[in-house]
Amino acid sequence: MCCRPRQNSPYTTTVSTVKEFLMKTICLPILAALALSACNNKNPASCSSEETGSMIEKIVRENVEKQVYAALENNAELRGTDAMKDLNIDKIRNMAASIKIKLNDVRTMEKISGGNTMQCRATMQLDIPDDIISRATATNNLLNNKNSVDFFELDYRREAPYYSREIGYNIQMTDDNKTFIVSLNNTNTVIEPIKALVTFALLKDPLNNALKEARAREEAEREQERIENEQAAIEAESKLAAELEEAKAKQKAALAEINAYWNAMPKSVQDKLQAEQTAWNSRQKAECEQRGKDVSDNETEQKIEQVNCSIEQVNARLSELKTIQSAMSEDLIKDAKKKAKKAYDRLVLAEEAIPEDIAAQLNFKRAVFEKQAMSQCERQNNDPQSQLAEIACLTKAFEEKAKELEGYSIK
Repeated sequence: MCCRPRQNSPYTTTVSTVKEFLMKTICLPILAALALSACNNKNPASCSSEETGSMIEKIVRENVEKQVYAALENNAELRGTDAMKDLNIDKIRNMAASIKIKLNDVRTMEKISGGNTMQCRATMQLDIPDDIISRATATNNLLNNKNSVDFFELDYRREAPYYSREIGYNIQMTDDNKTFIVSLNNTNTVIEPIKALVTFALLKDPLNNALKEARAREEAEREQERIENEQAAIEAESKLAAELEEAKAKQKAALAEINAYWNAMPKSVQDKLQAEQTAWNSRQKAECEQRGKDVSDNETEQKIEQVNCSIEQVNARLSELKTIQSAMSEDLIKDAKKKAKKAYDRLVLAEEAIPEDIAAQLNFKRAVFEKQAMSQCERQNNDPQSQLAEIACLTKAFEEKAKELEGYSIK
């Protein structure tokens, strides 16, 4: 008879420990059972004598007590738990003693060697208290989901209110005829079911206590896990909030840079790029919004992704604008230089058209004026925008001076 533990228990650790104990104490054979008992020969030895019955009872009880106690003592893991601290030899002995044993239907099967040895058979009847049966049933139900003591009833038939089975035993006289010795046949088969029954009954309260402890530990662990998860969620959200703020700061800087660059571009360049820039702006907003939705269900994580996406798009667009303006600026500079040349030629013609007497009075030095204009219009940077601004300034200076000098010419 071996035991199958109840599956999928919420208290696996405790039940597994008890199951291991039961496997050691119940499912394994009794290897060192005391199968002998001796008695002084006050009365003639016989299979049905009261002394013989007492010795059979002694063999059974002592083996049950010793085997259960030894198993408890040898299982340090289970023995060391709080649930098992009150389980001792006295409880084992008292429970074993409460089972009344009686031999019925005794038969002398054979006498050997002049009557010194007898082979006997009898029906061993057990009167087991209801409390032991109910306790063992409760343990079996908890461990194996069986509301019975089926493991015991496989070997001991139920004959209400008793349990019974056939046993065999031998009686042998000593050579001096003063003592006879009783030995129980098939000791394991006879004792093991009783030992299992007593063990199950003894384990009811410790097992329930162990499960209560397990429930308490599990509840405490769940509460601790809930607190830790809650704290982790707060910390994670705080970290995400800080990450979002950092991303927003970078986004603000990126937008400021692209806006400054856009505003500094010549209006003619802005006009050419305005439609493209508007389309890009709408496109990048839609793409970044979708990226945020794809990355997470968490609102803060979505916003972080959207902001980071915006930064990537803005920086990429700024690089595009610089490339585009660089290409467009070459043509703009060429056109601006042509306008400046035209203004300068106009200035030269206006100067030459002034009558000599008026020119002498004006004392206009074109080279000096040109030097002054270039000094006033000079820009520190040499980028396309600065070059266009410098050329535009010179053009304006040439045109204004040419217009002034044209007023002195004779038409």
